[in-house]
Amino acid sequence: MGTPLKARQMSRVWSVCAAILESKLIARLH
Repeated sequence: MGTPLKARQMSRVWSVCAAILESKLIARLH
């Protein structure tokens, strides 16, 4: 159990991916 850094990086990557997907959806809707 010594991977808090990896989990933090994964959460950051997921947040970035979510932001990209959200921007794409908004662009498609508008």
